[in-house]
Amino acid sequence: MEQTKEKISTELVLQNRAELNISGVCDIISSDENSILLDTVDGALEIYGNELHIISMNVANGAMVVEGRIDAISYHDKQETKKSGFLARMFR
Repeated sequence: MEQTKEKISTELVLQNRAELNISGVCDIISSDENSILLDTVDGALEIYGNELHIISMNVANGAMVVEGRIDAISYHDKQETKKSGFLARMFR
């Protein structure tokens, strides 16, 4: 049972604000050059920056690599993910 929990944990490794390795990714909700919104096993994760690109995504183990200038990383509750659509962001 404990091995199952270890396999689905989220881990973030940021190198020089230019490369972010993420584990525990379930789904990509949205992506553009300035932000990437992901669904992870620990909730919604938003990455902010410039010239962001998803370099690789391994669906089998939920591993992802993002490159670009990373300015901020933020977790959100899963309920907030549904409310943070395009129009909700415009009226913040």
